[in-house]
Amino acid sequence: MAYQSTKPLANDPLSQSQGDIAGNFTAIKTLVDINHETFDIGNEGKHLKVDLTDQTAAPPTSAANEVTLYSNAGQLCLSKNGGAEIDYTTVTLAATGRCKLPCGLEMKWGTGTLAAVIKSVVVTFAVAFTANCYNVQLTTSNQQNQYPRDWVCSAITISNAGFTATRSNSWKNSTVTFMWFAIGD
Repeated sequence: MAYQSTKPLANDPLSQSQGDIAGNFTAIKTLVDINHETFDIGNEGKHLKVDLTDQTAAPPTSAANEVTLYSNAGQLCLSKNGGAEIDYTTVTLAATGRCKLPCGLEMKWGTGTLAAVIKSVVVTFAVAFTANCYNVQLTTSNQQNQYPRDWVCSAITISNAGFTATRSNSWKNSTVTFMWFAIGD
C-alpha cells in the first residue's frame, strides 16, 4: 500500500481509518529500511550505505553555511557554502594521470625525457590547473650502462598549464628520463 499523506483525516473514525494508518506505518518502515538499520535493533537510524541519484543541475543550490554532497555524472562531488563543484572521485590512473582531493587540491603526474644534448624541455599538463600550480617535483628514473648517474633535474617556469624541466650540464650527452609530480588547484 502506498503512503497516504491525507490519512487519517481529523474527523475519520478510527474503525474506518485503521487500515490506512497501518498502511502508512508500513510505508514509513519500508522507506526507513532502505539503506538504514531498521527499528528496534540498537543501531536504528544509522546508514548501511548511501545511494545518491545524479543531479541534473550541478552543484545543487545550498545556503552559505552548508556543505552539499551529491552525484554528478556518476562522480561524487561536493559544494561548500553554495560555491563551485569539487569533483573528487574522477581519476586518470595511467602513467600520465590526475586526481582531485576532497579539499579541492589536484594532483597530476607523468614522465618526460631530456634527449642527449638537450638541456630543457617544456611539459604541458593534459588539463591545466584551474588556478595555481603550487609545486612540481622531478625524479630521474633511468640508468645508462647499468650505472646510476647523478643527474640533477629541476622544474622551472612553473605555471598552471605546465613547467619547464631542465638539467645540469654534468651529463648533457646522455638521455635523461624523469618522472614528475605536480600539485595545485
